[in-house]
Amino acid sequence: MDIGDITGFITGMATEIVEEFSILGLIDKVIAFLQTNSIVTLIIFAIALFFLYKIVRLAFTIFLVIIAGLLFPFAMNFFFNWGIPINLGTLIFYATFAVVLFLLATFIRGAGKFISVITSPFRKASERKKIEEEIEEDLEEKRKKERKKISDMWKKKRK
Repeated sequence: MDIGDITGFITGMATEIVEEFSILGLIDKVIAFLQTNSIVTLIIFAIALFFLYKIVRLAFTIFLVIIAGLLFPFAMNFFFNWGIPINLGTLIFYATFAVVLFLLATFIRGAGKFISVITSPFRKASERKKIEEEIEEDLEEKRKKERKKISDMWKKKRK
């Protein structure tokens, strides 16, 4: 067996695999499925609208952050007389820095939400345990009061 036979064999196998698992064929099957199942299409449409809304909202917020970053040197010079040079370089720096800070804050907020979702079963269990301990302490306190009341009644009867 020489190199030509090996490469021909590998090429033939790759061609068969590609033809068998053709992406275009898969896309055709997905389109046919979506055309026959309108409920699935509506669900996918709703999900796409949701993600489009989130993307547009994020883009608009980033636009506002860029505007705030661009206005920062002007405001500092006007109100506090800082003497920040107003040129294209500083404006790009402050706008970029504002976007980076915003994205960092967004990432940290998302990570916090993710961690709170992951740890919520543990927090609920610990809250439940605290509530059970408080109930047990209240019950024990009531039992002590009842015992004292009963012992006082017996003492009165003995006198």
